[in-house]
Amino acid sequence: MKIGEICNRSVVTISKNASILEVAREMREHHIGDVIVTERSDGAEKPIGIVTDRDIVIELLAEEVALSTVDVGDVMSMTLVTAPHDADLFETLRFMGIKGVRRIPVLDDDGGLYGILSVDDILSVLTKELSFIAEISARQIERERSSRE
Repeated sequence: MKIGEICNRSVVTISKNASILEVAREMREHHIGDVIVTERSDGAEKPIGIVTDRDIVIELLAEEVALSTVDVGDVMSMTLVTAPHDADLFETLRFMGIKGVRRIPVLDDDGGLYGILSVDDILSVLTKELSFIAEISARQIERERSSRE
């Protein structure tokens, strides 16, 4: 399965010049824990960083930094870990584990933002697949019972 099939295509983005307060408002409004920082390049919106709720808490709130004085570019993770939309789900999961990230921007063929994939998205897919496997066993038992009648 390719990650482009399961990633969330509705990605909230923001400019690196936006304030952290704007990011927090976007997170609250959309009930999300991350915002992708993008810039326009070659006519496409390309991801250049990510800000998570954890970044805000650990880097700013815990250090008692006045949020009104900080821009997104000051806090965003600069070493953005990404994956192409046609990457294999399990390879991407391993890659995320190696890099220690819970969320990964998904790129289109031109390096533009295609979507975002989270560990929760992967868990949801795996849960459905495991449920399907359990159904196979139950159906096999039922088939065996009905063939004996």
